[in-house]
Amino acid sequence: MSRRLVAHTLSLFFAALLATPAAVTQNRSPGETPFHDDPLSRLGDNSSSGRITGTVRTFDGHAVNNANIQVRDLVRGGRVISAQTDASGSFALYNISPGSYEITATSGVDEAQAHVQLNSTAGETDVDLRLRNKAGSESLASGATVSLSQFKVPPKARALYEKASQAMGRGKLDEARSKVDAALAISPSFAEALTLRGILQSNAGKINEAINDFQQAIHADANFALAYLAMAATFNSHGRFDESLPVLSQAERLAPNAWQTYFELSRAKIGKGDFTTALHDIDHASALLGGPKKELPELHLVRGYALIGLTEIPRAVQELEMFLAREPNGPVADRTRKVLDQLRASTITEVR
Repeated sequence: MSRRLVAHTLSLFFAALLATPAAVTQNRSPGETPFHDDPLSRLGDNSSSGRITGTVRTFDGHAVNNANIQVRDLVRGGRVISAQTDASGSFALYNISPGSYEITATSGVDEAQAHVQLNSTAGETDVDLRLRNKAGSESLASGATVSLSQFKVPPKARALYEKASQAMGRGKLDEARSKVDAALAISPSFAEALTLRGILQSNAGKINEAINDFQQAIHADANFALAYLAMAATFNSHGRFDESLPVLSQAERLAPNAWQTYFELSRAKIGKGDFTTALHDIDHASALLGGPKKELPELHLVRGYALIGLTEIPRAVQELEMFLAREPNGPVADRTRKVLDQLRASTITEVR
């Protein structure tokens, strides 16, 4: 495969990133990875109104913030959405079609599962998931310990932040912005709220404003790992890889067991042309998620592009096909099909 074609396919890859939100948040709330289109639409049509809600807590009753939620459709297969818990350990998914679903909550190396059944389009079910390791589950959100700045946040500001996070999870971005602004009016140095506003700014294409919010969040709480990850994801999604890497170095120090850290590292390394290290980082992210059977679709996508850079085309095709099998819709899927068509065409040409 020619270097020219490698360069072209990688440019399509980063064009795809620019077409989707840069936030590291689920359903556009803290923690999502940057390749999802509309995650709610993947479990049914938008005319349905079923809802799955839940909480993730430790066995001693503490809420688990930023736990990764995966919901898998057990009937139709291949349909997966990812969610993220808010500061109260809660999550909510809307527009869910009737059916059977497997819900998995992970935080660090801890995991809990539950099966739920929705029997009608107006159905609702609630699930309580328990994780055992409090320290591990909270490491991504705030480092090994809770900083003094977190304790200083007034309860009203924190309540407004949680409402903002929930509104973002429902796709109500104007409401989320209004609530987070109100929280910051009460507590201007509230690191979580500054990070959430930065994510909203990034999603709106206001990159300089987003970076400024992330920097303020880090100034307010230098141990808040999510601020570093959100900043790095924004840099990566706009081709600013030299700026992303030192930020990710800090994120790795604060959240060494967070798969998102190595996911963003792999994106930055691809941007720098270091495909071997990028492949190592994405495999490390996979291991932190629990291995190949637990991988999110976007890991296949990034691994595929690292393999393109290494000109390992058959493996790259396989990874991109695995991504499309789980994420068949949206602008990223369309671009991925174009890349696959080019890879297959180039392979046929070389054989001839």
